[in-house]
Amino acid sequence: MSFVWWQESGFSDWKNGTARLNEHKRSAEHKSCMLSLKSRACTLGRIDESLTKQRSDEIQYWRNVLKRVVAAVKALGTQGLAFRGKDDRFGSKHNGNYMMMFEFLSEFDPFIAEHIARYGSAGKGVTSYLSFTTCEQFIHLMADSVTKQIGKEAKAAKYYSISVDSTPDSSHTDQLAFILRYVKEDGLPVERFLRFIPNPGNKSEQLAEVVLTTLKSYDLDIANCRGQSYDNASNMSCHYRGLQARILERNPLAVYIPCSAHSLNLVGKHAAESCPEACSFFGLLQYLYIFFTASTHRWEQRDYLTHGACRSLNRNWTQVIEALTKIKENTTEAPGTCKEAEGLLNKIQRLETALMSGLWGTILDRFGAISKKLQSIGIDVGIVGELYESLIQFVRETRDIFPTFEAAAMEKSVVKDYESKSKGVQARKGSATSSKTQAEVAQENFCINTFYVICDNLVAELMRRKTAYDSFFGKFKFITDLSKTEPSAILQHANNLCSSYSKDLEQECFVDECLHFRS
Repeated sequence: MSFVWWQESGFSDWKNGTARLNEHKRSAEHKSCMLSLKSRACTLGRIDESLTKQRSDEIQYWRNVLKRVVAAVKALGTQGLAFRGKDDRFGSKHNGNYMMMFEFLSEFDPFIAEHIARYGSAGKGVTSYLSFTTCEQFIHLMADSVTKQIGKEAKAAKYYSISVDSTPDSSHTDQLAFILRYVKEDGLPVERFLRFIPNPGNKSEQLAEVVLTTLKSYDLDIANCRGQSYDNASNMSCHYRGLQARILERNPLAVYIPCSAHSLNLVGKHAAESCPEACSFFGLLQYLYIFFTASTHRWEQRDYLTHGACRSLNRNWTQVIEALTKIKENTTEAPGTCKEAEGLLNKIQRLETALMSGLWGTILDRFGAISKKLQSIGIDVGIVGELYESLIQFVRETRDIFPTFEAAAMEKSVVKDYESKSKGVQARKGSATSSKTQAEVAQENFCINTFYVICDNLVAELMRRKTAYDSFFGKFKFITDLSKTEPSAILQHANNLCSSYSKDLEQECFVDECLHFRS
């Protein structure tokens, strides 16, 4: 059909307009005209060619700007550095890391240098894409992308565990840190921070609602949760009304495992409060730090007390005594300050203080090393139990070497005798105590009522808290030792595990696989 008549008489059949236009698009005349237009545009150029090129150049220009913005946001976010400063002006010494990054790049990148010169200080209403508004938009876009990817990975893994902890931020706003733990396709466990949830509330029912809502927002089914780990606060760990109990009501397979590092801290806390001498020692450490940081004149003497107070006190024992002596004898100091220094000096020169410093220095060094291992990402419950067991053995061995600690304390202590705690008390004639000197009685009293009490308290607390990890890991331990386990024992353990996780494991297949892997 020829459409030349459109040029002569026009078109008025609008009822069938769509059909006629489609026929025209398929016509030979239209195709021929379009080929002629394309050919001429390539040869001579179109009238809008310069506008199209200008638009393309503008798009590429702003893309290059945004590439640098994205790189800056990624770099600062990866390193955990603050973005903003006191102001947002280029050239200011207080404009923060974000703008400083562009100022640094401008020294080597002519493109961004020219862009800052043209748009950096243009003020509001002028697009530069270097403002904090753009920065915050990219932060939110990146955060959404990362959290969605984490949600996809956790959903693909199917089974996961959760860990939440409430902590205030720099503005003292209470917020809940939400963490997921799951196994990736390569078989390695990963721990992923998901988000901060502001003002979650302190009651267990409020926390449970927040946890369930958060999981639902990432399309994660609470029925697939196989573990939960929190600190030992009552609103988290209570067996009846805590967060873990409320999650268990929804999913009995979401087994609660206390935070191993936090439990270890509580072990040390209980031991530090187990006897008066231990309380006095840590009170002295705190008082020493407060004393040396109370005045700028004493800052030279306090450096060794700021990092690892007990370890620093052991390493700088002589310097601390010399500093306190110097302050006590300084006539330019206030009388109250001199008296404080004298009181601290008298306490630190006691034999008991020297011995406690050596004991706690040894214990806390080992506890600190174990605590770092407990906080590593790749650790599992079995290793937690082994680390706790190693601490139990270490403390038991420490308990047996009281004479070693005493000899070391004698070398650095000014006072060589223990303080007597039994003044005015006379021993009965013929008793074992009557044949001992007052110094021997004081030594025995310190050993039994302080040294042994601390060590025994540590062992008891470690064993009590280790039970929680052993009882859970006991179900799975045989899997890690199949080659050394008898087939009958494997059969029993595998059946027990299938009974506990009847919806996750096919009993017949799982038992056969365990026996197969053994061989």
